[in-house]
Amino acid sequence: MKQALLNLIKNAQAAMTGGGTLTIKTALRDGQIDIQVRDTGAGISEGNIAKIFEPYFTTKKTGSGLGLTLVFKIVREHQGEITVKSKEGEGARFTITLPIPQKERRLITFESGEDNAI
Repeated sequence: MKQALLNLIKNAQAAMTGGGTLTIKTALRDGQIDIQVRDTGAGISEGNIAKIFEPYFTTKKTGSGLGLTLVFKIVREHQGEITVKSKEGEGARFTITLPIPQKERRLITFESGEDNAI
């Protein structure tokens, strides 16, 4: 998860070439946690939104195009979801939603036989 957040932060920094604001928020709701990474950078065009999690897709001159693919894979491996909202010129908001692990409860069973009568 650390790598996923690092990739989102690096992308946000790259999108804010003239400076900007990077905001990271967390929220707890309905047995889940939301982690939001938001920037005030260049944003993502409507035509590219559907492609950003595909391997080797990039709009940068350098880079492998695997950063967001890796983010998607990591989030899914944690049984989570990732969504993105963006508009060109207005920045981007990525939201990771993860289930909160529940402690397993195991009941101890007692088998009583005739030899074990109290």
